[in-house]
Amino acid sequence: MLINTDRSRGMHNPEFAVELLKLTLGVLKGEISDVAPEDGQIPVSFELAQNYPNPFNPSTTISFSIPKAGEVTLTIYDALGKEVTRLVDDHISAGRYNVEWNAANNASGVYFYRITTNENVQVKKMVLVK
Repeated sequence: MLINTDRSRGMHNPEFAVELLKLTLGVLKGEISDVAPEDGQIPVSFELAQNYPNPFNPSTTISFSIPKAGEVTLTIYDALGKEVTRLVDDHISAGRYNVEWNAANNASGVYFYRITTNENVQVKKMVLVK
């Protein structure tokens, strides 16, 4: 998929080829999760975007960007601060990611999602309306 996106078959872009090899080795060793980057470009800064749609029913998408590989945890909390679920808890490579949360089994209300990386922590609010 990454090679088709690059359209150079990886031959004319050494940085791309190295990143593809690292990604492949990480998957084979079990160090990288099944969370896949949105595109082949590496972001220059950390970002946690507002979920979309918001308010939502029953599922929403959370997007984030990390500029370098590392441990990433994306956790959902209810309004009382109780952990509801962990969407991501793994070592992932640099990139832009989209993660979907299906809250069909959760009550309506305000929820918070927090991302933690080796260098950053950020929290945003979302609303589930049934």
